[in-house]
Amino acid sequence: MTEEPVLLIDDAEGVRTLTLNRPDRLNALTIPLRLAVQAAVEEFDEDDDLRVLVITGAGRGFCAGSDLGGGQEPAEPQRLRDHARLRFGWHLPLDRTDKPTIAAVNGVAAGGGIGLAASCDIIVASSEASFAPAFIKIALTADNGLAQTLVRRVGYGRALKFLLEGQHLSVEDALRIGLVDEVFEAGTFAEQAQALAREIAAQPPLAAQLTKRLLKDGPTLPRHVELAYEELMYRFASVSPEAEAVRAARAEQAKNR
Repeated sequence: MTEEPVLLIDDAEGVRTLTLNRPDRLNALTIPLRLAVQAAVEEFDEDDDLRVLVITGAGRGFCAGSDLGGGQEPAEPQRLRDHARLRFGWHLPLDRTDKPTIAAVNGVAAGGGIGLAASCDIIVASSEASFAPAFIKIALTADNGLAQTLVRRVGYGRALKFLLEGQHLSVEDALRIGLVDEVFEAGTFAEQAQALAREIAAQPPLAAQLTKRLLKDGPTLPRHVELAYEELMYRFASVSPEAEAVRAARAEQAKNR
């Protein structure tokens, strides 16, 4: 009997969709699943035909965080450093890619599952989704990049309150505080998430990637440096084949009026 893969990969219309595939465990993270996601994101970043990445979950959950009951933690102290690199370093390809990424949160996201969603550029959620930080309830600190990504999304005070209370957050409240960018009805969630991904994938890819990089890097720069960086990106985009093609098309339209 063939064992089901822990990650499903589908490439279509410039969109790579990764589906965490451990529905019986609410797609809780194991070492094989983390490695599979890391490799799939790296492959996505290197493939010029793929323009947008979507991450979602199979079944009724998005991701329940680390599989604490799955025997995934190393017993030997000497393996701690390598394990830590594996547990949290797998997010780095998501941060490094200039291509847009979307977390399609189809159900509950708990603990590190929130960290996975927040590592993506855009978070869309089903009307049946919810968010449970969980860490404080089991005497742990936040992980999977949340110290940066959660604060960026909702601000320091709201992030700290969310993590210290450790309570479930409804999708409505997640939208209100900015943890979620858009909510789609559960019955059409997958279709609407894919439609958004295809819409973004249809945009000029270089301009989309430069726009993402501007918005990620810009807030960390002094104002005068950000303006120079913006000018550099604008000029780079303006002489690209994409921009030349748009100008040619507009000139042709003007000529035919």
